[in-house]
Amino acid sequence: MTVLPALFANLGLLALMAVLTFLVIAGTGWTGSTQWRSPLLGLILGGMAAVVVAFPLPGPLGATFDTRAAPIVLAGVIAGPAGGTIAAAIGAAARLGFGGPVAAGGAVSFFVYAATGMAFAAVLRRRNRDPLDLWALITLSLLATLAILPCFFIGQPVATGLTILQRFWQVLLLGNILSVVILGQFLRQMLTVSHARDRYRLEQETSRLARGAGGIGIWTFDHRTRELEIDPIARGLLGLDEATALNADVGFFRRLILPADRQLVDMEVMKARRTGGPVELRFRIDHQL
Repeated sequence: MTVLPALFANLGLLALMAVLTFLVIAGTGWTGSTQWRSPLLGLILGGMAAVVVAFPLPGPLGATFDTRAAPIVLAGVIAGPAGGTIAAAIGAAARLGFGGPVAAGGAVSFFVYAATGMAFAAVLRRRNRDPLDLWALITLSLLATLAILPCFFIGQPVATGLTILQRFWQVLLLGNILSVVILGQFLRQMLTVSHARDRYRLEQETSRLARGAGGIGIWTFDHRTRELEIDPIARGLLGLDEATALNADVGFFRRLILPADRQLVDMEVMKARRTGGPVELRFRIDHQL
């Protein structure tokens, strides 16, 4: 396998893992407390790095190359010291397990990448800039590439390190830029979805507390499925227990409406079904039925 096809295969593997992570987070949301998100991100990104390390590009003099920079440097950016350190430790262990004459320097590079990401994010956030926008990611990839150059001289002669860099610097630079940009954009979208979900949950909880204080309940009826849902506050106002509310249908709810108001409600509901527009009406409920 030539260098460029091998590089793009490694990038494709990284992108596939990023897509799967994005789909899982977007579909299910984060679980548990927010305090565990940084360690969880560290585990996810460290796992990505361990996978790409297992499928490296062979380089000169026993060196290997992969797209480890992206998950590790971005762990430092978005997961902070805790998540970045976890990701770096996982990646370093994988690199040492893979072995080779430059394994020591390769293992150290994970911690250098993570530290670069942490420092870069700290500087940009103090300036109120997004560390995951396109130009920030390109800048980050260049800085991270420069930062790990000394790792090529760990545990081996200077001449060997220089030879590896002279023969492979283009692959190192191109791979780091592409991988950081691609994974960074996926993570940016994932975090956007996660933050939107957090805001929605907070708004729902705030609304529930406000409605509870004001005695405002909500019931919904889906005309297509004929499903009726009654929230806990409305259940209390109507004098219904949970089992009764769960088994209630629209006929049951209609019987709760005072007979004098049923015709008005029926007419307005039919109008809403016909026009698809909003309807506002007042009616009385017999909660002792």
